[in-house]
Amino acid sequence: MKNFEELSLELKNDIFSEIAGNKNWDVIKYTMRFDPAGSGSGGLIILFSNDKEIERILHKKWSDFWHTTKNIIGSTKINKGTLIIYPDGRYESNFEWDEQAHLSNLVGGIQSFISFIIDELIHKISQEFPSEIIFWNEAILTIFFSQGKIQPLQIKVKTQMRIIEYTILVNNVTYDESPWLSEQFEEMYKLTNEGELKGKLSEKWNTLVICWDLIEHFDLEKHVSFEWREENQFF
Repeated sequence: MKNFEELSLELKNDIFSEIAGNKNWDVIKYTMRFDPAGSGSGGLIILFSNDKEIERILHKKWSDFWHTTKNIIGSTKINKGTLIIYPDGRYESNFEWDEQAHLSNLVGGIQSFISFIIDELIHKISQEFPSEIIFWNEAILTIFFSQGKIQPLQIKVKTQMRIIEYTILVNNVTYDESPWLSEQFEEMYKLTNEGELKGKLSEKWNTLVICWDLIEHFDLEKHVSFEWREENQFF
């Protein structure tokens, strides 16, 4: 198995080969971000001349190097790699843990998950009320937990004709009734109440209220409220 030094040398040689026709640079900075748990983001090659950025290139083989890096990392806490290359072949490499980027990724994952659930619920309701849900103005989704376990989802959709109230079990949200949805919700609950995002999005909570209208782009801070409701504590 390669080590980080061998990986850096191989990566430097590959980047040299990729930009062989470009000679108008004096420093190359290459960054690669990845999540040790599962995925990586594309490596970005940035060319500089006299301290000014002159070109950006997405590394063609970044995914190959990501898989290699993932194997090297193992249980090591690393999520960012930086490589600085000079025209004479010298290079400097650094692999580190970027805590802020890690937290941002976790928050982004929650935002994507909630947005997905909203879309699925609206689709379900549109199947059940096809003549009314075509033009809807606002959806309010209430999600609450009892002792860390998710309860049936409750949603109100405001249409031009009336307000539709709808309750649905989590595992009935998607077409294939995926059992992982309950686990995903409960992981989110633990992550934000007890885990790495504790206190980052709100204080301790047991109820999520998501209010989203048709026009605005979904935003976690603007449209999601983390609340503590006594009536849901021992449901």
